[in-house]
Amino acid sequence: MSLMNVRWVGRFTVALLTLSVMWASPMARASGDIAPTAIPGASTAAGATVRILYRTHPSPVMRAAGYVRALGVSPGAAVRAVRTAAVTPNLPDLDIQSVDVPAGDLDAALATLRGRADVLWAEKVVARHVRRDVLPPPSPFIEVEMRGVGEMDASRSDLPANPAPSAILNTPNDPSYPVQWGLVSSGASAVWPRAGALNAGTTVLVGIVDTGVNLTHPDLVSRLAPNSTWGRCDSGTCLAYNAGNSATWPNDGDGHGSHVAGIVAAATNNGVGVAGVAGDRPVQIVPVQVLDANGSGTDEGVVAGIDWAVSKGVKVINLSIGGGESQADKDAIDAAAIAGVVFITSAGNCGGASWSLNGCSMMNDADWPAAYAGTSAGAGKLIPVAATSSTGVVAEFSSQTSYVASAGIAAPGDNIYSTFVTTKRQPVAYAYESGTSMASPHVAGAAAVLLSTFPTLTRAQVISILLGSATADTTTRANPNAYGKGRLNLDAAFTMALGQSAGTVTRTASPTVTRSVTVTPTRTALPTTTPTSSVTPTPTITRTATVTVTPTRTMTATVTQTPTRTS
Repeated sequence: MSLMNVRWVGRFTVALLTLSVMWASPMARASGDIAPTAIPGASTAAGATVRILYRTHPSPVMRAAGYVRALGVSPGAAVRAVRTAAVTPNLPDLDIQSVDVPAGDLDAALATLRGRADVLWAEKVVARHVRRDVLPPPSPFIEVEMRGVGEMDASRSDLPANPAPSAILNTPNDPSYPVQWGLVSSGASAVWPRAGALNAGTTVLVGIVDTGVNLTHPDLVSRLAPNSTWGRCDSGTCLAYNAGNSATWPNDGDGHGSHVAGIVAAATNNGVGVAGVAGDRPVQIVPVQVLDANGSGTDEGVVAGIDWAVSKGVKVINLSIGGGESQADKDAIDAAAIAGVVFITSAGNCGGASWSLNGCSMMNDADWPAAYAGTSAGAGKLIPVAATSSTGVVAEFSSQTSYVASAGIAAPGDNIYSTFVTTKRQPVAYAYESGTSMASPHVAGAAAVLLSTFPTLTRAQVISILLGSATADTTTRANPNAYGKGRLNLDAAFTMALGQSAGTVTRTASPTVTRSVTVTPTRTALPTTTPTSSVTPTPTITRTATVTVTPTRTMTATVTQTPTRTS
């Protein structure tokens, strides 16, 4: 797979000069448009370049000190930058920058940046790839799909454009639902009728940071956040992003991102294709394309995509991507946690005998950023997700690691049927895929269901509920490195959330009312009655009524009246 060198607009060239620059004020040098000083031992031969990411210190005092010590030379200029660019143009408060340097100057450039008081860290750009298992054979044309579905096109007039959600969703009418074992195993299908009986749900945005999304797929088009087919946009309501080219749509050239998106929130009960974990909850997909058509990219693009998604208000991010350790990733995840985003990521496919085929350096090799969850700095900020098969046993390819044991969970990830892209090899817009990439969106979808149904839950509560409600048995407890806290159980998580949420009201049409009354008489010369409830009062006072709402919840209402009394 080729490595996509993700780039942004606004990049400019810095002349390769070897002038000795005298000190100037920090403000005068802050733009980095000065001639760079020579790095000791640096090569002057033309050739390949290497990209470096670095983060400047947030403290103005430290920044000023760094410039003074460097005689006014900016970090980019100090390392003989061939190019410089802002990595996070939408969230500049992260202060992460990138510079391209000659390949032979990499070590010297890193040493120069790391030695500056105004630079927190510097590192070489790290490769990023999708986390699917070794590519499975083409999906079969299963019987339920051949009933007139065939090659799908969202422009077909016989397909519902945006199906209305059911009040109570039991068994959906999506023809391929019977083969979606993960929706039953995860407890998702059991929650749909419970959630529908409780409320209509509130809108939740889920960022799919991946290869993009099939923007015309009939099972995804109604789930896209408003205007998400417009491409990258930093203002208004445009909710989509392409790290490689701001002028193009984040359309999926690989299929991986579309598959992940369908697992989270494929349109459900619309009579087409498959269902999603979100069921008929109002969960919307925000496509964030950070990998190319080969499923490859860099942490530079991933960080920019995460930051952009956070700035647009997503409440859940799914990152089915992995690679080497990256401080840039950690900083982006930290910022997402501060913003209240539930961050879900794949644990890695370095388990079993196929680890070398999946690009791992050793069996159960650490995969980042998932491994960040197992560190003290990353604890509680993300959930790494391992994969299980339809029998509930950990999938052979799933990484078995300490960070899964300490902070992770297991979810369906083997032979998962979901939305895809159409190609000559894959003529139907649905496919079977395997990997922790498929397990992660089951958990992301579960998080979205909880947040949609119980909008007062915090990020920390959602993570605690998902991990605390996981199904643990003899098998999972015997191998926590494989299963984490246990298998995803959205049904149990829903029950736990009922006890922790506040202000959730059912939409039952005819509640039964049970009153416990506290009486406080009030006299008035001109008797009036002003009810604030549909409950017909008996002449009394201010009372607090406890309203028990069938079938699940209890709420408290206050009815104030002024009774008719004479002196």
